[in-house]
Amino acid sequence: MAGSSEHKKWAMPMTADNHVWFDSSVTPHRALTPGGLVLCSLLLLFPSAVLATMLVIFHAWPASCFVGAESALAVVALHWCWRRLARQGERVIITDRDLIVQRWDGRATHAERVEPSWVSLERRMHEEFGCEALYLRVSRRRLRIAAMLGPDARARLGDALEAALEARKRGFARGAQQCNL
Repeated sequence: MAGSSEHKKWAMPMTADNHVWFDSSVTPHRALTPGGLVLCSLLLLFPSAVLATMLVIFHAWPASCFVGAESALAVVALHWCWRRLARQGERVIITDRDLIVQRWDGRATHAERVEPSWVSLERRMHEEFGCEALYLRVSRRRLRIAAMLGPDARARLGDALEAALEARKRGFARGAQQCNL
């Protein structure tokens, strides 16, 4: 699991009377590696530096300040988004007693517990794009999960979660299903 270690304090103890049926961690996809982030930053800064130098040569130095500030702001925003994605995540756990949806964003950890016997999985499907959203429905409440995943990964998570809910309802103790996306 990528991100902060704050979510580990919510780990469920494995006891004989509290079987874990499903445990999945979801983190956002980060397309840029640390080296890719540096490369993108350089690709943003180099043309701006060339343009700023040309503006200074042509005695338009006030415009070069704006070019430098704008590109520096773009690089800072890119690094901020990259670091923020590294600290986000979600975990769904189904045990005999609880269904826990835990989310962390680097600043705080939020967890919601519900009775898994009353939970149903709801999917919002689109013909062309696939699974647009997954919701856990408990009476009139809807709890959205896996919003940070793509349609295919969201559909796989939904299938695994649905199978775990059904297995728990049937009462077959086959062991925990692992689904790491």
